[in-house]
Amino acid sequence: MNKKQILTVLLTLLVFMAPTRVLPMNSELPFEQLVNEAELILIAQVTKITEEEVTISVEGKPLKGDAPATLIIVSNPGFEDDASFTRPPEPSRVILFLLFDGKNYSVYGGRQGKYTIENGKVLQRGISEKEFVAHINKILQEENKTSFRKRNEARDLINLVSNPSFGIKEKESARKKLDALKGKYKVETFIDVLNNTSIDKDTRVYAAKELGTIPDPRSTKPLAWTCLADEVGEIREAAYHSLKALKPTGVEEFYLKGLRHVSPNVRARGIFLLQDIGNRSVIKELVEHLVIISSASPRVHVYYGRDFTYIQDLEVVSGSLAYDPVLATGRTGVVLDVQIIKVEQKITLAIERRLVGQALNNLAGQDFGDDPKKWAAWWNENKTN
Repeated sequence: MNKKQILTVLLTLLVFMAPTRVLPMNSELPFEQLVNEAELILIAQVTKITEEEVTISVEGKPLKGDAPATLIIVSNPGFEDDASFTRPPEPSRVILFLLFDGKNYSVYGGRQGKYTIENGKVLQRGISEKEFVAHINKILQEENKTSFRKRNEARDLINLVSNPSFGIKEKESARKKLDALKGKYKVETFIDVLNNTSIDKDTRVYAAKELGTIPDPRSTKPLAWTCLADEVGEIREAAYHSLKALKPTGVEEFYLKGLRHVSPNVRARGIFLLQDIGNRSVIKELVEHLVIISSASPRVHVYYGRDFTYIQDLEVVSGSLAYDPVLATGRTGVVLDVQIIKVEQKITLAIERRLVGQALNNLAGQDFGDDPKKWAAWWNENKTN
């Protein structure tokens, strides 16, 4: 997210809709716990306040997590009338700590999850904004090191649970240890396992299924991409059912990207998945795709690059002078806009056109087959409906 991007946050005052973790009114979280357990930490400017919503403009990249285009923040029971949150002076700058319950975001810790910045100082702490942010980043860095160890531990447990060569008692013991880990470590590990095509099929299927039991916005993209592009049908099916269970918002945007993939198989799955969601908002993109693949030489986007692993830090092994490397991954490359000259796949462009026509028929309730001109004409007349 660039510094100019505007994020609109709607604050819906629903007293009876509880967030994932609710605190008693007089509870105080240790600050490290607040930082580590919040899914999203961001700095923003309050630009508008009404009876039911608060509009903010996010400054730069969130300190933690990724912010979607729109957030629905549900007020914590017991704090919905807190003037320090619902009626801050306008305009004001704030630092927010947020949680996610699978559908909506909520402020974590009530009053404690919102800090007001005035004249470069964080009022609740009496220190400068720079010092406060540095403190948050230091906690996050330490948490990343802990997360690395926990993810390795969780990965070993996942391999044990999913490996058919281990006995029932070993599997039960490993599953209990896995369940005892914090949810965020499990989510990060399951995503790593799902994305790693070198890991055996059973383990990746297990990871895909388990992601469907933990509401977390970070799962949406890897699960959606697995549905689209993974070469193993069982893994795609497991990811599909997990997404159906989670019902995340915004999954359509990932499926729409599949329409521009170089592989006809990925594009065909994207068409099916968009039709399966049943959201009429994608009709425009499907009509445009039908026009493109009906032209003499359709175009697609191709990524050309490489993934790499590097040593991010060194960690001292307890009781010795040895060091353990802290590994991180990266990606470099370019996305090329290319023209399809020849297709040698089981799914031809003719079949793909028929698939788009069927999807449009189901979504729009019109039967123009795969005729791009008729669909384009219909859309021009009905796009405002």
